[in-house]
Amino acid sequence: MKIDIQAGSLSLSEDERDSVKQRVLMRLARFQDNIHSLNIYFKDINGPKGGIDKECTLTLKVNNLEEVVISSKAESLINAVDRSTERAKSLLARRLKKSQRQKKVNSKLDMQALDEDE
Repeated sequence: MKIDIQAGSLSLSEDERDSVKQRVLMRLARFQDNIHSLNIYFKDINGPKGGIDKECTLTLKVNNLEEVVISSKAESLINAVDRSTERAKSLLARRLKKSQRQKKVNSKLDMQALDEDE
């Protein structure tokens, strides 16, 4: 899985970038084979004013599915990352399960069509 981090107007050290990557990889580990690439974008909405103004947007390119975009806001970058990855995990689980069900239905329809041709 290719991971790209864009800090926007924020400055992130290499240690902070590594920490973000590790947090995301741990949370999305079970989907690693399905995710082609992941873009993480940070934004400080209010600048120095403070408040719930750190935004984390995840853009995931998933094999055989539409692109997934998740965005969360929090007081800290880590909390925003955690919220976004938890939401991404839930969404990916639902979409992959739906995709697998659809594949089974299509397979059954193909088998029925073959039976009818005989």
